[in-house]
Amino acid sequence: MPTRLGLLDYAFFALMLAAGVGTALFVTRNPSWADAGIPPIVWPIGVAFAFDLASVAVRRGGMPPLAMPIRAVGVIGAMALYTLLQGRL
Repeated sequence: MPTRLGLLDYAFFALMLAAGVGTALFVTRNPSWADAGIPPIVWPIGVAFAFDLASVAVRRGGMPPLAMPIRAVGVIGAMALYTLLQGRL
């Protein structure tokens, strides 16, 4: 039985897509960051972690947490966008 996506899920997807595009745009305009200690392709994981911490603080039991498949799709989508857009912006 499929589950319905909530507002938190849509906000997460939007943030992750913005993180993928933003990372690609930033690295394209600042190529020296492409060789950073933490590769830019994994920066969206940090964004997802920050979102998760913020959502825990905000929801305080009122909303269900993000499901792991939703997190995985969001992070993989952001990484795919970064890979596709890198150097094209």
